[in-house]
Amino acid sequence: GFLWTGSWYGGLSCFDKTEGQFIKSYRHAPNDSNSITSNHVNVIHERRDGRFWVGTSNGLSLFDPETEKFKHFTEKDGLPNSYVNGILEDDKQRLWISTEKGLSLFNPETGVFRNYDISDGLHSNQFARESYTKGSSGEFFFGGMNGFSYFYPERVKNNPYIPSIHITDFQL
Repeated sequence: GFLWTGSWYGGLSCFDKTEGQFIKSYRHAPNDSNSITSNHVNVIHERRDGRFWVGTSNGLSLFDPETEKFKHFTEKDGLPNSYVNGILEDDKQRLWISTEKGLSLFNPETGVFRNYDISDGLHSNQFARESYTKGSSGEFFFGGMNGFSYFYPERVKNNPYIPSIHITDFQL
């Protein structure tokens, strides 16, 4: 037994429950692209394979305890905002990530993000830290500044229809 913890300033740490002490800490190192993206850890989600998704104030990181390396995802990779507040994993092993500027569906297999915001029916674009859960019947809840949004992830469908553009007036 190990317990993985994250803090606002201390990065990611590993606590050995048998020894009763912290045995390793992972902190951001500006010159090391394999270090955690930020020491401000908001959320840790353990994958089925033992690796971790770590949401920080500067993006999403995939941490592999065996190699002790982090792979990073930020706004430049497709996140709507790099301040990650919550992570839930659906039955297809996709991640639903709440941020300060909307909700993102991330497919780890393809590395592709699909972002949702208030125009897609969310209650707000700004979500709150530590305000997310999976309900007993499988629905996901993400809380924010103006209430919460909830949905069944398997029922979310993208609209493939691209409307045609019609110019109805032109003035010079």
